[in-house]
Amino acid sequence: MTMMLWSKMPSKWITEGKMREYFSSGNQISDDIAALKIFIVLCFFAKQVNRSNSRSYNDVFEAKATYDQLTEICSLSRALVCRGLKKLEKAEVLKSAGVRSKIYTFEGGAFQGWCKLPKRAIVKNEERIPGMAAFHNRYSHERNALKLFLYLLTSRSNSKRYVDLSRGIIAKKTGIPLDEIDGALGFLCSIRFVSKVEDRGFLASAIRCDHEYRLHRYWVAGSESLNYKSYSVESDDSVLVRNAEVYAAINGQF
Repeated sequence: MTMMLWSKMPSKWITEGKMREYFSSGNQISDDIAALKIFIVLCFFAKQVNRSNSRSYNDVFEAKATYDQLTEICSLSRALVCRGLKKLEKAEVLKSAGVRSKIYTFEGGAFQGWCKLPKRAIVKNEERIPGMAAFHNRYSHERNALKLFLYLLTSRSNSKRYVDLSRGIIAKKTGIPLDEIDGALGFLCSIRFVSKVEDRGFLASAIRCDHEYRLHRYWVAGSESLNYKSYSVESDDSVLVRNAEVYAAINGQF
């Protein structure tokens, strides 16, 4: 796993509501946590590949990883890795091929909605993610934390280091109950996936001072490396990847 500043992360499935739909069940919390952890780690391994020898819009986004790598980096048992991968395939987030060292292909191609996942700020010593080891892989606030983290990344503007979101929008787009957002956020801060949060009061359009209209400004880990002027170097093949616009703009977030 090379140490780029950030990795490309497919986000269309999040803006389309699949994260809310498939990862909010009350009786599959461990499977959901495993799936979301694996998704993050596979994004760190992924590369853009052309399978058709034609124009680049046919490129796919795929990652190669073994079970041993996923269990180690994600801090999961082999059983949870298996169940997490099945959950991702069921949600049509990715598909797999191969036996021992599998190839995981993300659905939607390489250009159909993506955002930036901070890498250097999260991955330590090349293949260790301390934040992943802090999970017990069984509690709802842990699943909520992963969903919130992915949604913050998806919602970012490429021109700012932070993102402004109301509690109501977060709950609506992620399926996290309003009264559980603080627990998820506290956990993200404790594992340093979120570096700073600032209270911005209530939305100007709010008709009353309810919790759902509360606005906060969020900085994810490594946010200073995710803007227009940041670059990401893949040292294996010396490809320089220039910053591009974040695909998803969330209506009503400001």
